[in-house]
Amino acid sequence: MLRFTEVGHSVEGGGTHRLSTLELATRPPHLPVPIAMKLHQTLNTGALMPVVGLGTWKSPPGKVGEAVRYALSECGYDHVDCAAIYGNEKEIGESFKKIFSSGVRKREDVFITSKLWNTEHHKENVRKACEANAPRLTARPSRSLF
Repeated sequence: MLRFTEVGHSVEGGGTHRLSTLELATRPPHLPVPIAMKLHQTLNTGALMPVVGLGTWKSPPGKVGEAVRYALSECGYDHVDCAAIYGNEKEIGESFKKIFSSGVRKREDVFITSKLWNTEHHKENVRKACEANAPRLTARPSRSLF
């Protein structure tokens, strides 16, 4: 079982350090306490991508928009993972539009990922497929894709 604590303490080399941690609630005695986990991954563009995000695969129609709203507005999520193949990007996009226009969250503070499906990996299809995602999600890219 995993328990997340935003700020933990680590005693190494005689000093105490404050850090973000992921702790095992029950752990073998040989594992160090706490186990540190990076909360963001630095991409080649310099952007910081949150490593934990709300997954939307198999989210039921009519409920995924509310799940996105709840995750971003009330749970502190900064990352929503989508894909055109999931068939729910339009509903997710409508939720984004409401959240961003209401001022609850700013677009630039939310990391949105989508995926390029296997049939779109040919060089001539990549740009078109990627650019098709932004309108479905009704969210402008925070950085240029190309």
